[in-house]
Amino acid sequence: MTEQRRRLLVIGLDGATFELLRPWMNEGALPAFRALIGRGVRAVLRSTIPPLTPPAWVSSVTGVNPGKHGVFDFTKGRERYRVQPVRSGDWRVEPIWLRLGREGFKVGVVNFPLTYPPFPVNGFLLSGMLTPSYATDFFHPPERAGAVGSSLSGAGLRLDEKNLHHGRRRAFLRDLARTTERQTELAMRLARTFDVDVLQIVYDGLDRLQHYFWRFLDEAGASVTDAQAIFRYYRQLDRSLDALISRVASDGYVLVYSDHGFGSLDRRIHIEELLVEWGLLTWREAPESRSHREWMEALAYKLGVGTMLKRWLPASLKRALPQTPLTPYAHIDWSRTRAFFASMPNQSIRLNLRGREPQGIVQPGREYESLRQRIIDGLMALKDPVTHRPLIQRVYRREELYHGPQVEGADDLIVSAAPGVYLTGGRSERVISRREERWAWSGTHRVDGLFILAGPGVRRAHQLESARIEDVAPTMLYVMGLPVPDYMDGEVLLDAFRPEFVRAHPVIKRSEPLPSGPTMPGGYDAEEAELLSRLRHLGYIE
Repeated sequence: MTEQRRRLLVIGLDGATFELLRPWMNEGALPAFRALIGRGVRAVLRSTIPPLTPPAWVSSVTGVNPGKHGVFDFTKGRERYRVQPVRSGDWRVEPIWLRLGREGFKVGVVNFPLTYPPFPVNGFLLSGMLTPSYATDFFHPPERAGAVGSSLSGAGLRLDEKNLHHGRRRAFLRDLARTTERQTELAMRLARTFDVDVLQIVYDGLDRLQHYFWRFLDEAGASVTDAQAIFRYYRQLDRSLDALISRVASDGYVLVYSDHGFGSLDRRIHIEELLVEWGLLTWREAPESRSHREWMEALAYKLGVGTMLKRWLPASLKRALPQTPLTPYAHIDWSRTRAFFASMPNQSIRLNLRGREPQGIVQPGREYESLRQRIIDGLMALKDPVTHRPLIQRVYRREELYHGPQVEGADDLIVSAAPGVYLTGGRSERVISRREERWAWSGTHRVDGLFILAGPGVRRAHQLESARIEDVAPTMLYVMGLPVPDYMDGEVLLDAFRPEFVRAHPVIKRSEPLPSGPTMPGGYDAEEAELLSRLRHLGYIE
């Protein structure tokens, strides 16, 4: 590589897919994306299985599979019948931002998921998804947090997804546009202030938008606003891409990638009803209760002032309102349950294992393996009642998907459903149902994300045959001229570069043991209920 200063702009688009990007580019509606692809390479980027935000984003910046970095979901604690939000201290492998810093590069990170409390990078880090609303320690270095604001919500940098939960889609779209604009402006300002070599920003609003608005892409009778919502947001992202390239990396490398793709959601499998039918799960009565806080919050959003109160009401007043803790497994009779639906976002099942779960009744060894096989066989036999096609592509044992010291932290079975099919919990009159609720999810994740790279030495208008989410980190190290540690599962995407460039700059592999993640301060004790409530409003907890 040349001796001039290396710069790298990395833009993460949560849930972006070529299925939408390609036709809109061809129509000329996304000129910045089209120009970037024209002077660079593109590839379908295979996500983790399941294609889920936490493990995929973490794999992308560690270069390893979840069996090494230990982040499988938004939450943890299921072996204790609990759900607790994951935080940065749960990463078991450090992100490459710390390695870049040790090599003398300044790094800026904006809105990357699960980075609270912030990692101590050489530069700045503004924490992303699962940062508590009232947190004041969301920025590193902490003494420079005043450049952002008192909190992410107060600064207008946190998208208020509760508008979707309460059916206020117009308010959500306005908030999405404003939040995205502020995130872009702040990223450019901080990159200039800190004079960074590497800037990485994640736009996660696209994922929220596509979950709820996907149906309007082809639904007859949809309003213009609903039908155009996803298209208009891709256009806003195109403008953000253009601004970031011109301000941050006009002569450097630009990498755009998504953690997973997206597609329609057409069928639901009510997996707990199936487990009950198979005699593996027993319900118990657990009436739902709604706190005064939830009643007041619903009223505020109905009146159209929910987002305003969320951002401007003093934190002390918001904390004073009691919040009912979420107990996702309260409906299960553990003394008579052998298997349970562990996580909707992770599409996973756990066995109630003796010696692991507090009230486990399944014996380790032969009974455990026999029960796993019974569940696999039952799921693989499921057929669509209309088309008679299989509803499940594959059911993985955790050791078939992951490898590394953290495999035992994964759930016992991970279900990969057919495209458009999603496992959900709770009671239902039917095991298999169509999408019916008007404001339930109409879109869901697909394994095929996207990857775009342009810059010195990169091929022009070239499509790579394959790429994996773990390949992102080693490729980032390569373009910055650094060795790639051999503990990484990913590889440098050498086909992205011109042959003469690769000959002049061969990949340097360095033998290193798997590094542990940094010890991070703090926890979520006071904010746990608020974060779990946010995940519920996003549709990730029932």
